[in-house]
Amino acid sequence: MTSKRSQRPWEDEPDDRVRVLVECQHTDSPGIIATVVEREGYAVRTCEGPDIGRCELVEHGHCGLVEGADVVVNLLRDPEEGPKIADAVASLRRPPALVVERSRTRAAAGTDVSHGGPTVVHPPITKASLVAAIDEALQDRPTP
Repeated sequence: MTSKRSQRPWEDEPDDRVRVLVECQHTDSPGIIATVVEREGYAVRTCEGPDIGRCELVEHGHCGLVEGADVVVNLLRDPEEGPKIADAVASLRRPPALVVERSRTRAAAGTDVSHGGPTVVHPPITKASLVAAIDEALQDRPTP
């Protein structure tokens, strides 16, 4: 079931709020994660990624939720779809800041993102680590 939070357009949000899109599977409780992030003052939308169907960004090169976001938080653990969606976000002409979940094992194996890439958050993800990653991604975001 898709929450009402994920269905609202970004235009419903005041311009002075940072817009965060949280991408995670239904089983990871996107509504709970969104509520935690909203309590920090961010406007939040959610996407359950491959759980709800094909990714508009990957399939067609555009997605209103991604394009309207200031930060995309990709917590999709699917080993193929998660990175594919993160790459599609990073490939946009004017990409939003990007936060990706990476296990410390993958980072140790040398498959972590390189300098200048997305901000990385390692599991187990806590409220503090997630908010810190969002803040870091916003600070590191290139200005248009």
